[in-house]
Amino acid sequence: QFNGTVQFTAKDRSENESGELADTKRLVVDNIAPTATVAYNTPVNEENGISYYDGDIHGTITINEANFYADDVSVLVSRDGGTAQALATSWSDGSVDTHVGTFTLTDDADYIVTINYRDKSGNAMTEYRSNQLTIDTKIEEPTYTINGVAKSGDNGGAYKDAANIGFSFEDQNFDTQTVKLIRTRFNET
Repeated sequence: QFNGTVQFTAKDRSENESGELADTKRLVVDNIAPTATVAYNTPVNEENGISYYDGDIHGTITINEANFYADDVSVLVSRDGGTAQALATSWSDGSVDTHVGTFTLTDDADYIVTINYRDKSGNAMTEYRSNQLTIDTKIEEPTYTINGVAKSGDNGGAYKDAANIGFSFEDQNFDTQTVKLIRTRFNET
């Protein structure tokens, strides 16, 4: 590894010394591949390799590389299985060898983040590909029926025989284990 300029003098066997030759061109010898770690804010749930968020996802990329150029980092995001697009990333230097990039994902969707980097010497970082990151901030209001008739709001009713209650709602991330049915009987305290 080398990053700098070269200067030298020469001496022959008779102790004659040349003037100094100083090259002003910067030389970089780099044979170490960059490495990266990626971290996200804590999800509200993780299941089957998917991280679920109820708000924005904040990502932090830390790249270790001596000869770093932010323009050479490719940070892409795929939304809902679509074509990957460039993701705006803000970079700062933690030290000469440590560089930190941050980004934010904001809208309800399923995301996959991919990061690639090749330094100026051609050393490639191992590609980073996230698991699915899901932002889900909405759930639709349920609809229900009593004896097959659609109801809405808090409209109740009186029924002589059995009241068969059915309900439905749509949500992309529905989990049947979290449905709670609460019954209130007015003649019980």
